[in-house]
Amino acid sequence: MAQFDDQDLDTAVSAGALTAEQVTSFRSWMATRRVGPVADEEHFRLVSSFNDIFVVIACAIVLISIYLFTRNMGFVPPLLVALMAWFMAEFFTRKRQMALPSITLLLTFLLAIFIAVGRIVDSSLSGLISTAAGSIGASKFIEYAVPCLVTVVAAYLHWLRFRVPITVAAGTCALSGLILISVLALLPTELKSASAFIALFMGLAIFAFAMFWDRKDPKRVTRDSDIAFWLHLLSAPIVVQSIFSLIASPSGNQVSWLHGLLAIVAYAIFTVVSLAVDRRALMVSALSFILFLLTQLISKQSDGESSFATGFAIVGMLVGSGLLVLSAFWHRARKPIVNALPHSIAVKLPAIH
Repeated sequence: MAQFDDQDLDTAVSAGALTAEQVTSFRSWMATRRVGPVADEEHFRLVSSFNDIFVVIACAIVLISIYLFTRNMGFVPPLLVALMAWFMAEFFTRKRQMALPSITLLLTFLLAIFIAVGRIVDSSLSGLISTAAGSIGASKFIEYAVPCLVTVVAAYLHWLRFRVPITVAAGTCALSGLILISVLALLPTELKSASAFIALFMGLAIFAFAMFWDRKDPKRVTRDSDIAFWLHLLSAPIVVQSIFSLIASPSGNQVSWLHGLLAIVAYAIFTVVSLAVDRRALMVSALSFILFLLTQLISKQSDGESSFATGFAIVGMLVGSGLLVLSAFWHRARKPIVNALPHSIAVKLPAIH
């Protein structure tokens, strides 16, 4: 019996064999037939076959070779890489719709654009910037802000042409960088220590943007769900890093039991939010922080070279076991949390089973 996947369905839509409405309806019907709810599995397309990896390797070899051939030509190497990445996307993304090559070519394109514009601003316009801005701080602001702005525009143009789901997250990342640079440039020196709060606000804004896309596809059978997945993956480390940097010193030298308690409370909140929205990015992003803080606390209670290893073993066993249990009963754990939410909010979340 012939088999097909999501990529085949998207290709059928592009070829006109099926309509987008028919494919969406079919995916919803298939979701009801599966033993496990498709939304709770948090699928996203990355590799459909080994050919995806083969194509990525070939593209990387070509792009690196182009860069090395022109490496002494200023902004030309990254610009040529960006143009070649776009050209390759015309076939592997627009026609073949290969997930991993599409993601790789998009990120290569945007990174190359950022580097190319940065080199143009740094070299060709350096004198003009110094004269017009009048200060080193303003020059540095323009040096980073302009590449971010151009990258946002490039991401938008790429989205209009190819509709790769990660493009929205990549463009949002560049836009967030532009906003953060602008805010820090405008803030007085004495307020720049509040950068963690600014980053937290931006992370929460990206999380809200991710939920906007999630609400459009609570059954998670369309491209909107893939877009939301990458936005959650972008927002989670920003939110987690901001909160844990406010909780304890990154060096861990001043970690106390109060820090540990606050970290546990924060992780519990992340877990509840993750269960409610049925996304695991927050929990995964916070794992390294919670493991480090709790290991530091337990290590302080014992002496010897093996104290850290012993502490990590204890914390790892407890946290790992808890995550395994939660993973096994994820659907059941969601039910009381979603039921406790107002109906107007609960209906916009993935259904509980």
